[in-house]
Formats: sequence, C-alpha cells, structure tokens
Amino acid sequence: MDVSAKAFAIYDTKIFDLYAVWEKDGNVYRIPITERSDIQVAFDYQKLVCIEVPHRCQCNVDKWSDADKILHNGYIYVRYSDIKP
Repeated sequence: MDVSAKAFAIYDTKIFDLYAVWEKDGNVYRIPITERSDIQVAFDYQKLVCIEVPHRCQCNVDKWSDADKILHNGYIYVRYSDIKP
C-alpha cells in the first residue's frame, strides 16, 4: 500500500516496516527503509514508499453493519455475537 504522503510520520511511529518500491520491466522491486533519510532518497529517485498489507486486506469493512443496534442515552449497543470476525 502506497503511504508516500505520510511516510515520515509512519516511520516515526515504528508501527510498520516501510519499503521503497518501484516497477521495472514488469517486475516489482522493493528494498527496506531502515533510516529516516532513506525516505527522502526514495523520493529523490521517484520511488513509492509502501507498507506491506495482507493479500485479503479487510480495510474499510464495516463489521457492525449487520448487527442489531440499540441506541440508549447516547451509546450504541450491539450483541457481541452479531459482530463479524
């Protein structure tokens, strides 16, 4: 996943491993970013800065969408067994 726009902030959190990524002759290449200065080098060489995500990423999946909801005093309650894994 391309995170070039937030690469420096993500590097500072140390939550994800970052990679400089590029494509050449139909092959995708990546090298790990190990230092903060590597991000600027990647940008200087017009490479993407990316994180690795699972093949079946469930980003933006609403696990609550099918659950029955009850609104009471400003709180939303759902049955735990109704939440999708």
